[in-house]
Amino acid sequence: AKEVSGSGIRVMSFFPGFILQDKNSAEIAMEQDKLLKPEDVAQTVLNAITVHKRAVISEMDIFPSEL
Repeated sequence: AKEVSGSGIRVMSFFPGFILQDKNSAEIAMEQDKLLKPEDVAQTVLNAITVHKRAVISEMDIFPSEL
């Protein structure tokens, strides 16, 4: 982030939790309807990158709400 300081570029670290994917759907023992879907993560990232330029979200963790 220091490398682009003052350039108008915002940097964010994003840490998604359990996400339902084709490659892991058969292996996960928990209820699959409680896992995040890729579109949940995509919507969250979109919301984070469209905040007003006065704001910076430097880090975000996202996990299923019912684990």
